[in-house]
Amino acid sequence: MGNCFKALSTGEIDAIVVDRWIGEYELAMSRIADIKIVEPPIETQYSRIAVRKGDSETLTLLNSGLKVITDDGTIDSIMEQWRGKRVLYLTEDYFQLFYLRTVSFFFFLVALAAIYFVRKYRKLSLELEASVIERTKELHHANEMLKAANLQLERITMIDSLTSIENRRAFDTAYQKTWGICQRERMPLALIMIDIDNFKDFNDTYGHLLGDQILIQIAQVLKGVIKRPGDLAARFGGEEFVVMLMNTTVEGAAVVAEEIRQRVEKLGREKWGKEGVLTVSLGVASSVPDAAKEPMELIDAADKALYRAKKTGRNNVKVWEN
Repeated sequence: MGNCFKALSTGEIDAIVVDRWIGEYELAMSRIADIKIVEPPIETQYSRIAVRKGDSETLTLLNSGLKVITDDGTIDSIMEQWRGKRVLYLTEDYFQLFYLRTVSFFFFLVALAAIYFVRKYRKLSLELEASVIERTKELHHANEMLKAANLQLERITMIDSLTSIENRRAFDTAYQKTWGICQRERMPLALIMIDIDNFKDFNDTYGHLLGDQILIQIAQVLKGVIKRPGDLAARFGGEEFVVMLMNTTVEGAAVVAEEIRQRVEKLGREKWGKEGVLTVSLGVASSVPDAAKEPMELIDAADKALYRAKKTGRNNVKVWEN
């Protein structure tokens, strides 16, 4: 039938006689234009509608309705709307295939979206991890800098600003720690208390600036004598200094004290060219710490020895013997 319509469109034949409904369908399927349906039909056949036997009322209504839509052109109008249209027959298999493809396409889109968000999440996760690592490094660096700054600050607070040797605070901290070590190890701990003789008169005579220089130079003398690990030289306050000697008997501490006295005396002699201008008095005490003794007792003993040295003419070393 399709070939007949093609032959009609090319002029090979002049007309086709065919059932109207079949012709309408084939013409729509062929999508061939410029072919007209001849009116009225060559032969008219009527469609019949069957109703239940004896149901004349329904039959009358149906026939009347068909006549009305035929006479008023409704059927022709409907047919005109379909003329030139391609009619498609949709089967259940087609709908199943369409549904399957639609569902497959939907899941494909879902999978694409899932892959996209997984990759995006992974990228964000990696970026976040890198950011955390970077911030952790920065925090670690900041903590290290803070520790260094705290250590530097602690060191500053432990150093005498004038003489640049340890101050009283540093001595107190080190002394308590060393006392515990010597008590645990049963070692003797010695202290040398040092006081510059007539320092007030020295300041009144030569001025406080020179007095400060003398304090600095005596601190350098102490640093030159005290070299062992665990030993300590500190400014105790004003014109007083203290030396702590770990694992040292009173005899050994007295030898160190005498060396300090001689060096300071030599310093004064070289600076002023005469004896007695710059001297120090020194008190020495030593003890083996134990649970029955208090750390302050050794400090008091060295201080009492210093008092004796000052009372017996100054510029000498006295050892405290209990």
